[in-house]
Amino acid sequence: MKKKLMILLGLSLLLLGGCQQFGRIEKSIEIKEMRAITELATVECYFHNVAKSDEETDKAWFEFWKSANIRFWIEYDGIVRIGIDASELKMEIKDNVVTITLPQAIVLDAKVNSATLNEDSFYYDARTKKPDARQQTEAFKQAQQSMINAANSNKTLLTNARDNAKELLTNYVKTIGEATGVEYVIEWIYPEDSQ
Repeated sequence: MKKKLMILLGLSLLLLGGCQQFGRIEKSIEIKEMRAITELATVECYFHNVAKSDEETDKAWFEFWKSANIRFWIEYDGIVRIGIDASELKMEIKDNVVTITLPQAIVLDAKVNSATLNEDSFYYDARTKKPDARQQTEAFKQAQQSMINAANSNKTLLTNARDNAKELLTNYVKTIGEATGVEYVIEWIYPEDSQ
């Protein structure tokens, strides 16, 4: 009887210990979470932009008083999002060393702040022909590309976006370390350094 009671007590302790283990939330550093964090670290920049065109066209014989050019411009504000491409982020953990490969920041997207684009944003030279939809679209596309190029060449913006991602990732690793009682050391790899 005593032997059965000991076996029963042992099984109860195992079962109880297993339940406690099952109920505990394990924290670990995960690349999926790190990628989500880098998406939060983006920098939004606002640009005042002008799309313009001065296209030469053929004029009809009865339009002798008008210029052959189509001259117009469109003013608006654009929003450029700068950050790192989360799919390029890599991580490796060995012992207590977390090695993070952090790519350079890039322009992730550029869009028009629609609140600034209204009827008063369009200007036409009254002495020239009015543009058609194709000409307006082409001018707009060139202005957007110009805005992206300006953001891509602004090293300060790109550096700030990368630094934001690095700071958030550092805080994430430290927080996981504190929750698990592990002191992690972070090593950074910058892909451009190896080229």
